[in-house]
Amino acid sequence: MKDTIYFSILFCFLSLSTTGNAQCGVSTNSCDTYYASNNGQRGCMFDITASQEVTILCFDANLYAGTTGNYEIYYRAGSYIGSEGNVAAWTLAGTTSGLTSAGNNLPTTIPIPIMVSIPAGQTYGFYVTNDFGAGTSYTDGTSATNVLGSDANISIIGGVGKSYPFGLTFNFREFNGTVNYNLGSPLDVSLTSFDATLNNRDVFLEWQTASETNNEFFTLERSYDGDSWTTIAQIEGQGTTTTTSNYRFTDANIDNTVAYYRLSQTDFDGTMSDYSVRAVKLNFEVSENHLPIGPNPTNDYAHIVLSKDEMDAIVITNLAGQLVDIHYEISNNGITMDVRNADPGIYIVKVGERSALLEVME
Repeated sequence: MKDTIYFSILFCFLSLSTTGNAQCGVSTNSCDTYYASNNGQRGCMFDITASQEVTILCFDANLYAGTTGNYEIYYRAGSYIGSEGNVAAWTLAGTTSGLTSAGNNLPTTIPIPIMVSIPAGQTYGFYVTNDFGAGTSYTDGTSATNVLGSDANISIIGGVGKSYPFGLTFNFREFNGTVNYNLGSPLDVSLTSFDATLNNRDVFLEWQTASETNNEFFTLERSYDGDSWTTIAQIEGQGTTTTTSNYRFTDANIDNTVAYYRLSQTDFDGTMSDYSVRAVKLNFEVSENHLPIGPNPTNDYAHIVLSKDEMDAIVITNLAGQLVDIHYEISNNGITMDVRNADPGIYIVKVGERSALLEVME
């Protein structure tokens, strides 16, 4: 039986995510764990340790057979151990929607371009998860230090199962999947950080270098699908320096979607180097004229308290803005929604100009 847990709302996002045509780069290396699941959950955390510098491109995973769902991948510098429930310790690599499983114990490519470089001798944690309606299959394990797969360059270690999002931890669960990667090499510019943070609809992009050699400029690009990129800024570099340099740029008033940001660097001789991709999910803003719904969350009925004069057309959508067919009845006291057959997740309920978020539990 798959691990099961009910959870309360930790955060709510509106996400129009990458699709299956997003590219994660040309892989010259791959390392497999085994595909022999006997359990599953919305997500799974595990570690990758690099014996020499590598760039992680994308993952294949063992996904619930017969399902189509939305997936997210997070990562952090250092092991996942100790940060299983700490949302702030993780960075979103990207999302994908409408991904259909290839079948039980078969690799399904997750088309999210991770593009994370792991220096030699270091360990990074990764979290592959599904928001609702599907999930990751894995195998029950015995230890957080079990090596699931390895080659001359990387070892895949761990891990644990996770309810969505960053919910309860199930020890120990071993990731079924494939890590696609390329061998890295020292760059002329030593990039120590690249962060994208959201403030309302503005994205603040900041990066830092420990040293630079013949660096003419940086290029910032933005994408809304992880495939097509638009240059949004070109920032002058420091040439050659051995001191720390800090850079920042604000991408103002971006659209309500997932935004990907890619940083690259160009030398004076025209040589280019690409760095990691960062992703930002914009918050869905509920109208100030809030719609009263209760109980919330629920797994059977939810009631909207409205007077006769406040009655208007009701619209129910998922977080991607797609209309959802949920049965409801109107009475003199308001509107009663029957969500017993609805998929678990977060829904947007609108009546006229008023709106609210409704969580449907399993």
